[in-house]
Amino acid sequence: MVILARDKFRVDDQIAVRDVAGTVTAISLTSTAVRTFDGRLVLIPNSLVHSEIVTVQTGFEQVRSTLTIDIDDSSDLDAAVGAAQSAMTSVGAVLPEPAPQALLQEVGSATVRLDLRFWSGARQMETRLAQHEVVRAVLQGLKEAGVKTGSDVVVVEGGPRLLEAVNRREPS
Repeated sequence: MVILARDKFRVDDQIAVRDVAGTVTAISLTSTAVRTFDGRLVLIPNSLVHSEIVTVQTGFEQVRSTLTIDIDDSSDLDAAVGAAQSAMTSVGAVLPEPAPQALLQEVGSATVRLDLRFWSGARQMETRLAQHEVVRAVLQGLKEAGVKTGSDVVVVEGGPRLLEAVNRREPS
């Protein structure tokens, strides 16, 4: 009764409770039925729904996503930010307001982390498709701007002297 009276989510809302996420298909006096995003039916006891944190993915019409991408630290950072923002603006699934943002976030050993923040529709598939399109558009935009994406993996190739030192064995 408490679940029904609270009215914080309804049938067709997308929710997450603990490790269960999906679309609410029914709410009864004893349980809430959820069709998970991979097509399974999960019955969540209402006692659990009442006592746990419930995230209502569709509680509002839009949600913000944040993706990160590492760029080579020798790149033109202003060009990277501009190319990323322009690319996100061109994606139809990204809402124009609030405007998407590309923000420099963290410095790695050979990279700079760029946070890509944008708003899209709240339904799980709307969010996932927007993320998919943003990754594709931003990578293409960075490539066109001559900005290299990076990796913190640095490969050091040894010359003959290094290889000789590594291969030299200590006397027993």
